[in-house]
Amino acid sequence: MKPWIKQRYTIGKPFGYHIEKVIIKEHMVIADEAVKLSLIHNPSLHDQFHIHVFSSGDIHLTYGNERSLNYAFFALDEEKNHLEIGLMEGGPDFKIRGIIEGFYGTPWSHDDRLDVIKFIEDYRMNAYFYAPKDDPYHRSLWRVSYPDEELERLVELITQTQEKHIDFYFCISPGQDFIYTKDEEFEELFKKIDQVMSYGINHFSLLMDDIDYDLKGDSKDRFQRPGVAHAYISNRLNRYLASKLESYALVMCPTEYWQNWDTEYRKDLREGLDQEIMVFWTGYNTVAEYIPNDDGKRAKEIFNHPLILWDNYPVNDMATDHLFMGPLVNRGHQLGQSHLGMLSNPMIPWHLSKLPVITMADYMWNAMHYEPEQSYLEAIKELSRHDVSFEKALKIFADENRPSLIHYQPNDALQAWIEQRDFNALDSYFEKVNQACQTLKTSHVYKEFSAQALPWIERFEKDYQAWKLLKSGKAKTDDFQYIENDPHVMGYQVLAKIAKKMNLYHGKIYKKDRPNFWDNPKVKR
Repeated sequence: MKPWIKQRYTIGKPFGYHIEKVIIKEHMVIADEAVKLSLIHNPSLHDQFHIHVFSSGDIHLTYGNERSLNYAFFALDEEKNHLEIGLMEGGPDFKIRGIIEGFYGTPWSHDDRLDVIKFIEDYRMNAYFYAPKDDPYHRSLWRVSYPDEELERLVELITQTQEKHIDFYFCISPGQDFIYTKDEEFEELFKKIDQVMSYGINHFSLLMDDIDYDLKGDSKDRFQRPGVAHAYISNRLNRYLASKLESYALVMCPTEYWQNWDTEYRKDLREGLDQEIMVFWTGYNTVAEYIPNDDGKRAKEIFNHPLILWDNYPVNDMATDHLFMGPLVNRGHQLGQSHLGMLSNPMIPWHLSKLPVITMADYMWNAMHYEPEQSYLEAIKELSRHDVSFEKALKIFADENRPSLIHYQPNDALQAWIEQRDFNALDSYFEKVNQACQTLKTSHVYKEFSAQALPWIERFEKDYQAWKLLKSGKAKTDDFQYIENDPHVMGYQVLAKIAKKMNLYHGKIYKKDRPNFWDNPKVKR
């Protein structure tokens, strides 16, 4: 992770006293008698903090909330052996930083979600948005209250976030069949909100994404346009929350969540939505290859509401055969100026998502000094838990799965070996990757990762056996028939490419390819 301190103001005079220990959880220091620590609460700082060090031995620590108080003590611990007289400032680029469980497919297990919450705390994020598309009570059965068993698990998640000073956003997605003219529909919506509100939730999100938003019947007659109806449901929920809670937050996800140009729908939201309601967008494209600084500014102007970037990386629900394990790239360094918050939507296998999400957490904290490759290598080291052999294997496995929708990560050496039919180089490649896979498969260093990686490891084992047949000259076309429909793919598909080069495989290399939006001059900007 990047250092806790982002800005220093000092004339170079060292702090003349010794701090033996910083006790982070108890917000205390053990130090020379002359050292006097004062805690100053300034709510306007939110997650930011200041540490002012005086030659007298006084240290004034100014914080905005419980999170920033903890951040400040982590910073003081990091700095204690080389303090200088002056002022230090720290805190994130984005006020809201977190993870949204917002993918289609098998939702995370309860244990995974508990681990997600711990991860959010560990990596200086502050929000968990509960929005699994295939949780029926979130979307298709949004009118139905959570049954006791599901509610018990949900409450445990809520409790964990509260203990860790993480904001739990309860998301609900009623747009598939909501009837905007019926008060009974609003009563059902508010009843569902009340159920979780009773357990201390005061952060909510209304998701109107991925629906048929053409109005019909009475809703069409009354509202005419979907943007007007979506502003209406959002405002009614907003005002209901205001009537029930002293403080709360509401984020709305529009149906047109990715375009980087204005539309009638967005105009209706801009003019009709209560000003304090925050709005999601994903960057230009559902999975945005690039999110330049200017796009952020344009989106902020178009919506004219506080903006949260729902970054659909490294999510893989559109390509469940793939893993996307490379670092976050192609995000402007000034997006924190146009966005109040930023979220990562991870992959279905949570533990395989951690590597890229760590890099995203680094970006959220300090986008200006974010270095993708450095963050990527540090994340590999952290996830390897000081085990050198696991770290080496993890890097090889992750490097194999770096190609993604946001960056194709070409491997020129591999491609040259394939083009030249360099069997010696390719054999070394297959042996290296196979050894890494076997290390991950049998290791107890990070069991959850190894378990979730197993289907991709087993896919590579098939490729490895087929390669041995190919290099021995004994391979037949039938030996490669599994490739096209295998449910798991290692990113570079080396075996498929060399087999195709040798006319032993005639199927697709990848099930589907998506062209880069930004590489088409005819696409609307």
